[in-house]
Amino acid sequence: YTPVIHPGYIFYGFLPLYHIYGVVINIIVPVALQGKLLLQPVLKPQEFIKDFKQYRPEVIPAVPRIWEVFYKKIVDSAREKHVWTLMRVIVSMRKILRAIGLGKLVDKVTKPVHDAFGGNTKVLVSAGATLKPSIRKFYERMGFVVGDCYGLTETCGPANFNFAFRRPDGSMYYAGPLLGNEIQIHNPNKDGVGEIWVRGNMVMSGYLENDAANAAAMAKVRPILSPEELEAMLSSLQGNDVIVPEGTAGEVKESANFDDFDTDDITFTYCTEFIIQREND
Repeated sequence: YTPVIHPGYIFYGFLPLYHIYGVVINIIVPVALQGKLLLQPVLKPQEFIKDFKQYRPEVIPAVPRIWEVFYKKIVDSAREKHVWTLMRVIVSMRKILRAIGLGKLVDKVTKPVHDAFGGNTKVLVSAGATLKPSIRKFYERMGFVVGDCYGLTETCGPANFNFAFRRPDGSMYYAGPLLGNEIQIHNPNKDGVGEIWVRGNMVMSGYLENDAANAAAMAKVRPILSPEELEAMLSSLQGNDVIVPEGTAGEVKESANFDDFDTDDITFTYCTEFIIQREND
């Protein structure tokens, strides 16, 4: 995420550190991205506003409820001034207005919102619950990059990040699991609803000294290829890399028929069984 969160950016941290989200976004992420951290121990929006103006953070992580509160305050203020409808029209046409040289009009409308967060905020992060799409779109139209996370304590926080921003090569990044992780919907019904399965380097090894909980929450994935499946594949392959389960290559080499091709052309790559986290909701 370095294309949008630059070294030296200030993270405004007020989330409780007894929750995995607070630990990851308040401590680990600023260190990993070479940022700075301001910790606010008092959970009061009035204190947030004072800090925003004084310290002008670039990154503000929060929970959906906080973003909804700020959204309501912004909308109510605009309605009191009888500019809410005009504000919505201008923001919805912001790309066209900027293209025809009227970007200052867009900036005039969005500046008060940015000023409420200190005037220097670039990124808003939300996690802990679902962020309403309408709330997300509002902040994005105001010119913020919005990162919406999904994860569990068992996945060390954010396993998936919906985070729309432009890469240096001009392409857009929208969403996906963190590097080294995969997510899938297991056994989805006709509506696509099923268990969320995660595997990768962020998934915990298991619950400490709790075999029953591990059995209920964790599942082992069958190795990519069994020796029998690999033997069948080898009969039609030549000069290819082959992925086999750890500890089975010897069996495969002994049982497979290599008479028709040179075994030096095959590279055996080992893999271990992955642990998958299932959310029972």
